[in-house]
Amino acid sequence: MSMSQQVGPSCDRKTLLKSGKRGRAVLDELIKTEDFQNRIAALRGRYGIDPFQYSERPSSSFAIPSEWAEARGQSTPISVSAALRDVQELVREYSLEGVEYYRAVWLYLFFNRVVYDQFHSGPPMCKIVDVPTEHLSFALHLEQEARLKHLEAQASKSPRAKERTALEREFLAEQLRARSKYHDAEVRAFPLAVLISPHASINDIVVFVREHKEQIKTFQEVRRKVRPEFGKKRTKRKADRDDLIYQERAKGRSLREIQKVVEANYPGEDIKPGHISTVIRRETKRRVQQ
Repeated sequence: MSMSQQVGPSCDRKTLLKSGKRGRAVLDELIKTEDFQNRIAALRGRYGIDPFQYSERPSSSFAIPSEWAEARGQSTPISVSAALRDVQELVREYSLEGVEYYRAVWLYLFFNRVVYDQFHSGPPMCKIVDVPTEHLSFALHLEQEARLKHLEAQASKSPRAKERTALEREFLAEQLRARSKYHDAEVRAFPLAVLISPHASINDIVVFVREHKEQIKTFQEVRRKVRPEFGKKRTKRKADRDDLIYQERAKGRSLREIQKVVEANYPGEDIKPGHISTVIRRETKRRVQQ
């Protein structure tokens, strides 16, 4: 699914390597399957590719062996374009998407080896995208256009079918307006999306969101139009209180002693020792993760 550009600052090398680890494992396992090997063999036969005769070593780009290009002669650009389309279709049939997969399969086609980009290491399992309203509306228009073409083909068969087509065209136009309005409202409410690969584990998703929390916060600040001041003040008060509880525990105070300190600093605060213990565990865990 094609979306808008990725938002926020680029990730560091450690994050990208971790993100691409599972994507690389998915492709490595796919290459071992008999179905994939048969499809690759068919493509090599179609384009006259013999990966065991080329002396060049593959790079991390969409490289082609000079021996193969010389053998194809003037048809090389056409062959490259057609082969790339076939590689993209092959990758998508396995529910994979992205230039990292295309490049890896492309190099495997020509060199019988998988070479990943030196920085990304492997295809990522999740991505953050800005969801533009125009994209969803455009997709709906394409869907309607395809359905109308089908209706036009049916209309040419008989006058009765033509009359029915005119009614269905009007119905489709009204349906498109209603659906576009609904999608536009959804995108305004949820303008940021995390795209998740079907191969991602729950842990992959949790780790991705945690490691991109600053990107997500930055994007939310840009798009947020309503900022409830009351909620913010209350949240800050609670954060200060929890920090106080943690600091008092670090001094070796008991839960009862901490309860008295909290009540003295936050009049009207009704907090029990059991809840204080929960706050201490949460604050300890939060500091470890930071």
